[in-house]
Amino acid sequence: MRRHIDVATAAAAHGEGRRPAFTSGSAEQIPVPSASADLVWCRDVLVHVADLAVAYGEFRRILRPGGRALVYQMFATALLEPHEAAWLFGTMGVWPASAEPGQTEAAIATARLRIDERIDIGCEWGE
Repeated sequence: MRRHIDVATAAAAHGEGRRPAFTSGSAEQIPVPSASADLVWCRDVLVHVADLAVAYGEFRRILRPGGRALVYQMFATALLEPHEAAWLFGTMGVWPASAEPGQTEAAIATARLRIDERIDIGCEWGE
């Protein structure tokens, strides 16, 4: 992970203006001050988080007023075949609660966030 932080820092050094800072952390304990971020961008990570309410609570904590979170999340539905679930989640066809759409929506509500827009892609071909 250190290598990724170093690569991102080096790439940002070539830009103009204010430069972002890169550090490692977890969704349940984001290492930045409260109300310090305009954007939380999260792709395909929350399925690995045990307590979604804590993670979304952290998003709320670090976002400035008017800030946004963009979350790209894969969900397990009846369309997911058992062998795919086993490959993705490492168990014989059982996916974690964090891959359930209802769990995500409940965690968002618990964190007192709201969904402005939800786009259901349906399959990888829809990207």
